[in-house]
Parts: sequence; structure tokens; C-alpha cells
Amino acid sequence: MSILTHITFWPLIAGILVVGLQDAKRARCLTLASNLLTLALGLVLWRRFDVSNGGLQFVEKHEWIPSLGVNYFVGADGLGLLMVMLTS
Repeated sequence: MSILTHITFWPLIAGILVVGLQDAKRARCLTLASNLLTLALGLVLWRRFDVSNGGLQFVEKHEWIPSLGVNYFVGADGLGLLMVMLTS
């Protein structure tokens, strides 16, 4: 799995886990840990980004619904990387 996939889906998974918690303190701790993990993954992505390459990097492509021609396709270019950092 690509680091972009982890950055994309980890907050969703953590949010589902937080909804199931009854204790507010544990929910806050899990939320903080999730946000810090997402930020750390974004910083790793920033560090590994090759500025001399003008195309997409960290590309991941999988067929999702082949009968409809739907694919899961992610990648980051320079502006996309800035948007990832902004959201993480």
C-alpha cells in the first residue's frame, strides 16, 4: 500500500474507532494520536518527494469495479503534495 493510501484512509478508520469509544478522554487521546500519525506520514511523504521529477509520484492504481471501468488511482505532484500537507 502506498503512503498516500494510508494518509487517506487512516483518519476514516480512526474516526470510526473514536465513535465507538464511551470514554471522552480515550477518544481525545486516540484522536490526537491519529492526527499526529497522519502528520508524520505527511512529513515522510514530503521528505521522500523528488522535486526534480515533474510527474506524479507515489502512484498506486488498482481496479475497483472492473465491469464499470472504475479504478482506485492516487498519486501526488508538487501542488498535490502541498494539498496533502495542508490537510494533514
